[in-house]
Order: sequence, then structure tokens, then C-alpha cells
Amino acid sequence: MKYELSVYTALMLCTVAACGRRSGIGDLARGDGGAALGKHSGFDEQGARDAGAPADELPKTDPDDLTTTGTASPLGADPSGTTNASEGTPGQANGTRTEPQTPSAIDDPPTSSSTAGGPAGSSTSEAASPPATAATPTQQPAPTTSVDAADAGPTVDPEPDPETCDPVACSADECGVSVDECGQTRDCGPCPSNTCGESISVTKGASTSRGMGFTGTDDDYFSLYDAPCDTVADCEVACAAVGGDEAMCAASECTDNFDDTKDCLPATAWRNVAGAAQQSDDIYSAAVLTVVYQDYEDFLAVEGFGLEVPSDAIIDGIEVAFLRAAGSAGDVTDYEIRLLEAGERSSDARAVGGDWGTELSWVEYGGPTDLWGRTWTPAMVNDPQFGAAISADYLQTAGNARAYVDHAQITVHYHHACSAE
Repeated sequence: MKYELSVYTALMLCTVAACGRRSGIGDLARGDGGAALGKHSGFDEQGARDAGAPADELPKTDPDDLTTTGTASPLGADPSGTTNASEGTPGQANGTRTEPQTPSAIDDPPTSSSTAGGPAGSSTSEAASPPATAATPTQQPAPTTSVDAADAGPTVDPEPDPETCDPVACSADECGVSVDECGQTRDCGPCPSNTCGESISVTKGASTSRGMGFTGTDDDYFSLYDAPCDTVADCEVACAAVGGDEAMCAASECTDNFDDTKDCLPATAWRNVAGAAQQSDDIYSAAVLTVVYQDYEDFLAVEGFGLEVPSDAIIDGIEVAFLRAAGSAGDVTDYEIRLLEAGERSSDARAVGGDWGTELSWVEYGGPTDLWGRTWTPAMVNDPQFGAAISADYLQTAGNARAYVDHAQITVHYHHACSAE
């Protein structure tokens, strides 16, 4: 860049004749100007200084000789090494030097023409005009943007003050969870997912089970077989002491042994009762009852269903299912299945005829419109002690058999009331 400025300065100070013969401008216009300027313009020294070249590398110029030696211009190298400016006939070099003349206007440099000798004759070239001085750009002020109020975005309301904001209570017709104007979360209860009058059902499995006639442990029950007695009353006392209820204990017997002693024979009761609280699909893990030909039938209660029927529901029917089996074919059948209210049998009895199969299978009692002889409310069926009770009967007159219950489920069918109801 600095070398180009040096050339431009030379053009401003030279006349057409002097610059055309000595500066090598014609070569520059042909694209060969790098060598001409580097060796014959006479301005290399100033250009090198302007470019910041070291002093020992500055070109050496003999004022009496137009041939310049030194470091080549960065614009290029002249392969001939020496160029003589000429005036007049092409190819004639006389070494004559014309003193530069000051142009009348520095902003309007003259156009130069040069005729230089070449190996194939002569060629004429217009000298390149120096580049116009670039005008210093005027810094324009940053544009301003006008924002329409409609484009400014939504107005953000200030956050409510919890100390001065009154929470909004749920109205009678509201349901679900929402956030009020104070930013507080409101839970207005579950929303009904069905329209009024449409049938809905919920099914849950039992989480607890127990024997209804005997509350003691299995070991307590087996201890009664070894209880000595003289009369049945002795057996009733022993039965009550370990958890038998009045009906069960009243069914006890005092039997003779071969050695003229007597022992109690308790009524049969459900054992391993916790086995009905969860499904195992294994009769040996299920609750078990020894069934015999007798007047007393023990009940196995299943409870803790967690039904969660909505408080405004109208219950249409209740269905109970037991996963049950017998230890032998043709020996066991239903005695009674009843619903429990608050832990007590409180409904009509249901039963399915025929004997129990020897494989565990689900058997259903009741149905979508069966209320078991009474009216039920959501509060009653949601109670933890709501459930069902089952007992089995022996089909033979001698001997005994086994009845197994592995699990139980209850389904409550209901609908939501319409305004007309």
C-alpha cells in the first residue's frame, strides 16, 4: 500500500513527458509495472522508508545515473535488471533526464503515455490514472425505531400480595384442582368423569382377612384338641379362653379316649386366615378350613377393599368374587356368602350350587343390580370393615375334607345422580 502511495505522489509532481519516460508508468499499465517501479522510478527509497524497511535495506540511488540498484520492490521483479527511459524513436536510449514539473492542480493529475522498446517492436500504453482519494465516510447517527403500543407485548399484572389477597373458596358446582387469584392452590374435589345416570364400576381386592368364629392363632386352636374335659362346659371355657366366640365354643364336644380319659373336640375354624389377603395361586398358601358334618359353619371375612366410591354416587349393585378350591372332588360346596357392614354380616345370603373344583378358580356372587336385600351408601362401602364373608359346607356324612380360599375381590356398580333424582 505504501509503495502505491509513493507512485501516486510521483505522478502528482511529474509532467507528462518526464513521468512518461522515467517512471515506468506505461509498464505498470501493461501489468509489468512492478519491475519498472522497483528499479527505475527513482522513488523506491522514499517508498521503502514509508513502508518501514530497515535502513540497511533501503535502495541506493545515484543522482547522475537513472539505473537504480537495491532491494526489489514488493510489487514484482524486472527480469532484465535494467531499464532505460527513452524519448523519441523507440529503442533509442540517450540517458537524457528531464526535470519534473509541478502540475497545476494536484487533484487533477495528467495522463501520461510512454513508448518503450521491446523484443518484438513497440507498443503504446495509456498510463493508469492514480486512484481517486477516498472520501472519509461520514458517520451516520444510529436509526431510531418507533415501537407501536400494540406491538409492545401483553401488559404484565403485578403479583398479588398474599397478605392482602383473600383466597377464593370452592363453590358448590366447582371440582378439580386450580389456582385462585391469590396464587393459592384450591382442591375442589374430584370431577365426575361420567354424565349423570351412566353406570360406573370400581373393583378392588381385599387387603385383610380373618376368621369370624375364632380370633386366636392356629396354635391356640390346635391346643383345644388336648384340653381335658369332663363335660362340654369345660370345652366351652377352654375355647373362649383362646379366642373362640360363643357360637363356635357352643359347638365343642367332650369325647372319650381309649384310656377312659376325655378331651375336647373343637368346632372347625378357618386357619392360615392371612392367606386370603393376597393372591398366591397356591392352595397351600391359601386360607384353609376342615369341613365336617356338623351344625356349625365358620365364616372367613375379607375386608379392607379401599373402594373410594364418590360421596354423591347412588349404588346400584355389588358383586363379590372368591378364588377358591376344594382338596377333593365332590366333598365341598357353598354354605353362605354374605356382605359385611362395619365388620358384621348384614345382607341376604348368596350361594352357588354344586361342589367346589379342585383347581383354584374365581366364582362370582351378586351382580351389577344386586343390592343383596338392602340399600348401601358410599360411606358404608368405603368403610375399611366393609367386605364379604364365606363359609363352606361338607357334602358327606362322615369323614372330612378341605376348603381353600386364596383371595377375594369386590366390584361396586353405581351412577351419579341427575338433577331430577
